[in-house]
Amino acid sequence: MSSLRGIRQAELSKKLYTLIKTENHSIAAYEAAAKEQSHIASQLSDWGEETGDDAISDISDKLGVLLAELAEQEDTFAQNLEDSRAVLKQIRNTESSVQPSRDHKAKVCLLITTLLVISLLCPTFQARIKY
Repeated sequence: MSSLRGIRQAELSKKLYTLIKTENHSIAAYEAAAKEQSHIASQLSDWGEETGDDAISDISDKLGVLLAELAEQEDTFAQNLEDSRAVLKQIRNTESSVQPSRDHKAKVCLLITTLLVISLLCPTFQARIKY
């Protein structure tokens, strides 16, 4: 784990924390791919121009434009992933903030159940409970 923040997460948000971290790596990969694709498109276009052949120059320029468009789409996808990651962070934070209430509710329910079982098993205990 790359940080200590993941250790303190509430049980329900631990998996979400892992998903957010993994998605961050995925976003970085898409951004790097987009940058590399754009660089390749530029190199291909430049190479075609340097050949001196009009047909090769035209085709390499068109392929370069297509590759540049693909790079732009990958970059847009990475940005959209980042937006969805922000929403997941909000959900994780909400989960973390409500977990103490859930824990308290479970503790109270367990206490009530325990008292009910004790009262059923021990009739003298029933006399001490005031409703």
